[in-house]
Amino acid sequence: MDVVPPPSKADPIIVLHKTQFDSAKGYLLAVDNPFRIDVGTAEIYNRIGFITDEELLDYKRAVEENNWRT
Repeated sequence: MDVVPPPSKADPIIVLHKTQFDSAKGYLLAVDNPFRIDVGTAEIYNRIGFITDEELLDYKRAVEENNWRT
């Protein structure tokens, strides 16, 4: 994207640098993080394209392996 369109209340825009995006994703999907997202939220994030199918499956497996309730 060369030009970011102006945001509005009807069409808000958030611009993140790729490293910010990757850092946030890593933080939310870290199973040893006490503030990790639950599996249901991870599925929603997958549907909107925030995390990939592979990342979702890896996260679900990690949560299952550790018997964590999320």
